[in-house]
Amino acid sequence: MVKYLLDKKSKKGADNNKWLPIYNIAWGGNLEIVKMLAKREGGVNMQTTLRKLPLYLACRQGYLKVVKYLLDKELEEGADNNR
Repeated sequence: MVKYLLDKKSKKGADNNKWLPIYNIAWGGNLEIVKMLAKREGGVNMQTTLRKLPLYLACRQGYLKVVKYLLDKELEEGADNNR
């Protein structure tokens, strides 16, 4: 169902607060959807308008599995950018 709904929205479908779906899902702690959105939205290092990363939002809420995944993804993306 989530994939269907995401396919219906534009790829960069921010809400009224300019938050991409990955921000809200990281805040809510759903690891499987965070993984789906990280692939779809092109990474995990995109900041909110308040300069917060999805990692910060997951940390703030205490979602350790999401935090670990986002840290691993940030390391991967950083390694890709340094090649």
